[in-house]
Amino acid sequence: MCQGHASAHPLHAKILAEQCRSDQVRLLAENKDMLGVMFLDEAIDAAEGEGLDVVLVSPDADPPVCRLMDASKHKYELEKQDKESKKKQREAR
Repeated sequence: MCQGHASAHPLHAKILAEQCRSDQVRLLAENKDMLGVMFLDEAIDAAEGEGLDVVLVSPDADPPVCRLMDASKHKYELEKQDKESKKKQREAR
């Protein structure tokens, strides 16, 4: 997998590379523009150049889809969505 939980730092980008199971990824920019299919090492270099992380957004795609973004921001957004869905479940009862 290509996701991380820490701030943008070259060490974290290397950890992301170890977690990803594919050699190539389809990379999206932070604003969701398509950057194309590239090798994971190239995606990590692009992330490091912009001070961002490579976050896996669609692991089942072929090749997997990753996005350049701040991983801590992504984690916060996911937690916020989870809280909102739990709130809706409680209201439905």
